Amino acid sequence: LSEMEDVPLSQQFKEVSAWLVSKYGEARLVPPWEQSPANVEKLYKLMKQNRKQDKRIDILVSDLSHKLSLYQQQDEDQKRLLQALGLTPSDLSSAALNSLIQLTEISSLLHLSEPELPEFLIGLSQLDIKSIELAQRTRNLEKELASWRNKTLRASERLEEVRGVLEHSQSQEQERAIHRQERTQSIQYMDAKSTEYENALQSLKSVIGETGVTQD
Repeated sequence: LSEMEDVPLSQQFKEVSAWLVSKYGEARLVPPWEQSPANVEKLYKLMKQNRKQDKRIDILVSDLSHKLSLYQQQDEDQKRLLQALGLTPSDLSSAALNSLIQLTEISSLLHLSEPELPEFLIGLSQLDIKSIELAQRTRNLEKELASWRNKTLRASERLEEVRGVLEHSQSQEQERAIHRQERTQSIQYMDAKSTEYENALQSLKSVIGETGVTQD
């Protein structure tokens, strides 16, 4: 709707008129219609939707044409393979036809323009070399991965040992702290009791002095 509001009504009318002519082939073949603003806007909206649909159809047709071209190329490759082997499709069983399809795919993979036996052998040998190199790289990566796993495992075990030592040290420190606290509390208790006994003794001496009783 915002796109339609940006386009003047006169421009919408021009585009709609041209679109109708393109659909019917000639201007005289376009059916008469009431050229009111509401109809122009409706036809303009319909035109935009139709163009979007046409684009989707064009993309679909292009994709199907591409696939058809690939299938035709594959068919031509299969025919060349059969000619190189001196055979026809009727000479092959279903299993042989499947093998032929696989050979055609390998030919495309190896980028062989003329799939004859020497080129196949050379291409397959190159493919074998690449496979061997890939397998070697895979084994090397697996070794590196195993090495890293071992290192990670050892580091994890060492970390657990360090954590255990720290926890044990922390536990011992907590025990010593508790012992120091208990010892401090005991000393404080003894000091308090000593002060209490000393005060009681002084009070007793005062009482004795008041009674006139002498201490031997």
